[in-house]
Amino acid sequence: IVILFFLIGILVVTLVINRMSNSILLKFSERNLDVTLEGTVCSRPMFFKNSVSFFLDVKYLEFEGNKWKVNERTQVSIFFNKYENNLNKISKVLEKSNPKNDLEHTIFLGQGITVLGKLNKIEIKDSIKFSWEKYLYNKRIQTKLITNTSKILRTSTPLLSRIRKYITNKAKAIFKKYMNHKYAPFLIGTILGDRSEILPETTDHFTKSGLLHILAISGANMVVIASSIMFISKLIKLSFFKKILIIIVIILSYTYLVGYEASIIRASIITILTMLALILGRKRDSVALLLTSGLLITLHDPFSI
Repeated sequence: IVILFFLIGILVVTLVINRMSNSILLKFSERNLDVTLEGTVCSRPMFFKNSVSFFLDVKYLEFEGNKWKVNERTQVSIFFNKYENNLNKISKVLEKSNPKNDLEHTIFLGQGITVLGKLNKIEIKDSIKFSWEKYLYNKRIQTKLITNTSKILRTSTPLLSRIRKYITNKAKAIFKKYMNHKYAPFLIGTILGDRSEILPETTDHFTKSGLLHILAISGANMVVIASSIMFISKLIKLSFFKKILIIIVIILSYTYLVGYEASIIRASIITILTMLALILGRKRDSVALLLTSGLLITLHDPFSI
């Protein structure tokens, strides 16, 4: 089984690398051209002093009147320090004057946007140390689009993404209302997976101390969810099958809410497989659960292993 797992992994990685080498975005980036990209924000935006950065699932690329269907990712960096007066082009309903605050409410995970900018190739440096360029490559990102707020056009967003944004905003408001402003960002990070409100220097302290995993969503979150549902279901006397079914549905919903990071997907798969084993009356095997989750993650995104 282990040998089969590695063979499948090698096959999937080979196919992914071959596909990346034939990237449409990469071909345009080598020519250093201004292109229009249409897609969906697939990561939580990272806000800096004069810019915001996020990953974009590109669906279409347009250049000189021609349009190509694309199924790739790129990094988008928007600089807004010199373009405050152009924010009305992002959304007609924006009324605030601070461009950073406006972008925080406009660009979010699942947001559909169209962006015009210069596409650049990301050069990977040869180094044994961690590098952002290698991290992006492992995310299947080989290009970066640089633009400003005057070249961002907000497009339609799927209903589920709007619901996710609404729930996230409500949860953040509750945390900030009933918790000290110093600690609310930590709870938001550990429950919602959004660490954008944690100060950079605080994140650096966690990284240097080796405790950054405390802020990451993992199996502990799934255990808390499953245990809470089990406890509540005892009070209202639900059948065993209904308990497990509710747990699976809520785990899937929670996974969608916080995003599809590798640690989240792994924890979700293991929890769901455990619940299915309980329904089928099968014995739970930790090794089998890890191998199955690893295989599924490899098929979905081999570079995340």
